[in-house]
Amino acid sequence: MRIVKAPVRRWTVRALELAGPLTGALLLFLMLSGLAEASVPPPGLGYSSATQGPESATAPVRYVAFGAVPVVLEQSTLDEVRRAAGRGQIEHKANPDGTEHWLCYTLAKERVWVVSDGTAGGPDHRVTEVSADRIEDVRPVDGCPELPDSLQPVSVNGEVWIGTAEDTARAILGQPASQYGWWQAFEHRSQLPGSCEPAGYDRLNWLMLEMEKGRVVAVRAGQVTSC
Repeated sequence: MRIVKAPVRRWTVRALELAGPLTGALLLFLMLSGLAEASVPPPGLGYSSATQGPESATAPVRYVAFGAVPVVLEQSTLDEVRRAAGRGQIEHKANPDGTEHWLCYTLAKERVWVVSDGTAGGPDHRVTEVSADRIEDVRPVDGCPELPDSLQPVSVNGEVWIGTAEDTARAILGQPASQYGWWQAFEHRSQLPGSCEPAGYDRLNWLMLEMEKGRVVAVRAGQVTSC
């Protein structure tokens, strides 16, 4: 788990000086452990590659269902998700490609991240990706609290999620556009009319699934519209 860097305040330095070398080292370890649990950044995409097979005829991700609440990519916002959950904190980080904001929630043997790309998500932090990983020994932490029962179960289009059989996913989604290792990617590209030259805006909608022993163990569902 990544450690979030934070400035060491003067009272922290003074506390370490007064504690002595051994106790100070233990205190520093506990403080850094707390920082590590305070923020749980989202995982990256399973892999990146050009489309190798047929694209999906329609967008593989229409919405991500959180219980009865539909989270629509590039429409729903992080704040709307947080208010529906009644808990969680919007985290932020910079990366070489820009910035991203996210919410993290913990379920039984699972973590789910609701992510907004700093550019495509806009200033109101519209959701551009929902990711999830199966994690056996997972527990809620400050930066990734328990997802309330009212927002469970979670699924893509009410059909596919962690635990879905590979045969079932294929029956619903068709053949993947590409595969790499245990990952399968379902993609749909489209153009939207608008002021972007020469032919309008480009939209990429994707669903990436990691398989293990014939079942989904990780999900990356996203959509980005660009000029």
